[in-house]
Amino acid sequence: MEIEKTRETSWKIQLKNKNENIELTSVEISGEVRLVKLKLLKNSDFINVEMKKELCLDLQDGLILL
Repeated sequence: MEIEKTRETSWKIQLKNKNENIELTSVEISGEVRLVKLKLLKNSDFINVEMKKELCLDLQDGLILL
């Protein structure tokens, strides 16, 4: 049985205007980036974007997405 190690790394970027920020987060599981999160903030408004890497198993009869 393999133990999965998870590491989350975040960066916060302050733009010229002090009420505008970018937050970028990557989630690494067992050495592979599986999720990237992007958050754009302006005052109290924000937009969240998440990008996931799909895992798949290639079997003899087909493909299974996890």
